[in-house]
Amino acid sequence: MLDKVRDILELNDIPFDGHKDVVYCKFRPVGSKVKISYDSSSSSYKVFANELIQAMYTAFSFAFAFAVPHIFVGVEWNWVISALSIFTGTIAFTQLIFTQFKLLDLKQQLRQSGVYLR
Repeated sequence: MLDKVRDILELNDIPFDGHKDVVYCKFRPVGSKVKISYDSSSSSYKVFANELIQAMYTAFSFAFAFAVPHIFVGVEWNWVISALSIFTGTIAFTQLIFTQFKLLDLKQQLRQSGVYLR
């Protein structure tokens, strides 16, 4: 049932893996792993890209970066922990945005071939 999805992924040179009703793809090194599945009971295609987990990770990284000076009072190197937390939060945010843009493009291409992702 996911033959059209596999064809579009091959056309866009997006590496994918999977079996009969599930396809896992990764949007280059920057993007996150996306799961596309076919639900035979409702005859619909579903996409899961871990948006909530990535958003919580990003928020936690930024919150921790600003809480570090209050947690490690008097420690001279607390700015290093803050900088690393901001760096990891920025990477997670970039990955989230990049994945959403690539997924938007993929959804548009799949719509043209008759596959609607939810």
